Amino acid sequence: MLGETEIKLLLNLEGKKPLKEVAKKLDLSQSYTSQLVSKLQEKGLIKTEKSGKKKLVYRVENQTIENLQEIKNFYPHIQPAKTLSRKTLPLLYYLDEPMTVKELAEETGNYRNTVNRILKKLKNRGLVQKNGSQYKLNKDFKILNELAKSYAHLQHRREISSHVSTFTILWESLKEFLVQTPEEIDYKKYHQTGPELFRRFDLPLTTTGRKYYFYSEGKREIGSKDIVCHTLLIDKGTRYQSYCMLLLKKEDIDREGLVKKAERFGVEKTVKSIIKYLETRGEKKTSEQPTWGELKDLASDYGVKI
Repeated sequence: MLGETEIKLLLNLEGKKPLKEVAKKLDLSQSYTSQLVSKLQEKGLIKTEKSGKKKLVYRVENQTIENLQEIKNFYPHIQPAKTLSRKTLPLLYYLDEPMTVKELAEETGNYRNTVNRILKKLKNRGLVQKNGSQYKLNKDFKILNELAKSYAHLQHRREISSHVSTFTILWESLKEFLVQTPEEIDYKKYHQTGPELFRRFDLPLTTTGRKYYFYSEGKREIGSKDIVCHTLLIDKGTRYQSYCMLLLKKEDIDREGLVKKAERFGVEKTVKSIIKYLETRGEKKTSEQPTWGELKDLASDYGVKI
C-alpha cells in the first residue's frame, strides 16, 4: 500500500516541480526523495521528465490522485498522510459494508490485534462507527473507501498489463481479481478458470476463444466451487447456468460451502436459485434457467444423473 511519506509527497506536489524543490518542501534528502519518487512511479502515481539538467516530478492524472486531492481539499482535519498509510488503507477497502474484526483480519491478512488498533484509531477520529461487533465507515467519509478501491484497481491494472495488452477485469477484491483476455498468461499467480475448465470434469463446453484467469498470490488451485462462481461472474445466461447445474450434480458440490463462496463473489442470488431449481426439479426456475426437460437432455448427453 502507501506509506505516510509517500502520501505526504503526493498531497504536497502541485504541477511539475524539480526534485530538489520537492525534497526541500518535505524536509527530506534529495536521495531519499528520489527513492520515494521511484516507488510512486512503479505504483503509477507519479511521472518524471527532464528539463535541462533538472528532473521534474509531477502527479499522474487518475482516480486515485483525484480521490487524494478531494481528501486534501475537504478533509484535511483527518490528517490523511497519517490516517491512510500502510495497513489502514486495506481496511478502508472493506468498510463500505459492516464487517467484524475477524472478517477484516481474514480479508486483509492482518492480525486481529492490528485490526483492533486501527479500528480504534478510526473510531476515535469519527471515521467509522460500531454496531454490535461490526464496524462500518461513516457515510460522510465514503471518499476514503473510494480511495482504497481506486488504488487497488490501479495496482491490479498495472499487474495484468505487465503480462497482456488487452484485458477486462470482471471482478476484484483487495488482493485478487478475475480477468478476461484473448491472450495466454503463463505465470504462477494466474490460474486459468471459467468455462474452459469444465472439460476437467468431462463436461466440455464450447467457448468463444476468450480466456479467463483468476489472479491470487495465495491460491494454489481452482476448485469446482471456484469454477461455478467464476463462470457465473462471466455469464449468468441459460447455457452457463445449465453447465453449472451439471457440475453441481456430477461433483456433488457442498451447497452450503458454495453459497458461502458465492457471497464473496456477489453471485449468491444466482447460486441460491440454481440450488432451488435442482431441489424442485425445475419447478422453481428463473427466466434464465432451462426447463427441466432441457436439462435432462443435456445431462443425458454427458451421462450425468440428475
